[in-house]
Amino acid sequence: MKNTLRLLTVAICVVPILLLLGAATPASADDPPQLGLLATINAATLFPTDDPVFTDPAASVAATTDPPHLPPGGKFKLFGNAKDDTDPDPNPFNEVISFDTTGTSATNPLVAGAFKLFGDHVKIHMLDNQVELKYFFAGTKTCGGDSPRFQLGMDTNGDGQFDGNAFGHIGDKPFGGGCPTNMWVYEDMTNTVKKWDLSQFPGSAAFCGGNAMLCSWQDMENFFSTLPNHRVLNEVLVDDSFFFPLDSGCGYYDLVSAGARTLTNWDDTNDNPSATNNC
Repeated sequence: MKNTLRLLTVAICVVPILLLLGAATPASADDPPQLGLLATINAATLFPTDDPVFTDPAASVAATTDPPHLPPGGKFKLFGNAKDDTDPDPNPFNEVISFDTTGTSATNPLVAGAFKLFGDHVKIHMLDNQVELKYFFAGTKTCGGDSPRFQLGMDTNGDGQFDGNAFGHIGDKPFGGGCPTNMWVYEDMTNTVKKWDLSQFPGSAAFCGGNAMLCSWQDMENFFSTLPNHRVLNEVLVDDSFFFPLDSGCGYYDLVSAGARTLTNWDDTNDNPSATNNC
């Protein structure tokens, strides 16, 4: 069923920005569930071109291979219902971020996320051990139904244009699941578990045992190595599922890594003070 839902998602058109931010509803009750409201677009299009996330010079510095150097780039841009927050454990000295999707539904699809722009010439293999996070799901909230997840926006031919998203599912299971609640959990998204989905990239299935939706990080590296001009444009941590009831609620995130920059405190974010977030 989940595979079918993902295929339906890849097939749909680009979702309007208002829907992405929870301000619109599906066209009709008969429409198929949209597995991941951000699934089919380049998340960079959520923000105006003069946003600090793009104008910050740090966000455009190129990576180099000789000597090996991956610049930290700019800050994480919070959007939707994401905000700067404190550790719910509790530890008021630990600065984290939170996503609030309490009450999300098909008629009120709530979205929260953190967007990070990479500089130029960033390749998949440069991100080994540098796509990771700690999460704390409060109450009954958990992972599943493809959300929350990571997305890596990819340019496959080096022209600087977005060509598709690679999806990384939290919970060390295909499409997510099995996440503990009410405790901090660390997860390395570049481990050997087949939790990445490359279904937006033709030819990737052959590198993933025949199923492009069940790829390991190593499978993904092997696939993109056949596209020598590929670039990783951006990273998004996003929570946008409205059809999986246990996804609803407050999620807290710490030590979110996007290459050489790790979100360790509020200095690493462009805060989102207008967020409707009651976590």
